[in-house]
Amino acid sequence: GINDAEAQETKIEITGRNITVSGADGMNVAVYNMNGQTVYSATAGKETTIAVPASGTYVVKVGNKTLKVCVK
Repeated sequence: GINDAEAQETKIEITGRNITVSGADGMNVAVYNMNGQTVYSATAGKETTIAVPASGTYVVKVGNKTLKVCVK
């Protein structure tokens, strides 16, 4: 079955050099650069904003979902 954490809608938004993850309360959130280095890793709150060090492509993992994002 689907548990509550997977049923809620997770949203990822890019604003400047910030990646904002919402709807991931209590889920693990990790951001990796294209070299595979962890830029951020923590348990998300209702809304989590992650400032990335530079523009470029990052991989955002929320729970068991992975998404590639481009930060300008």
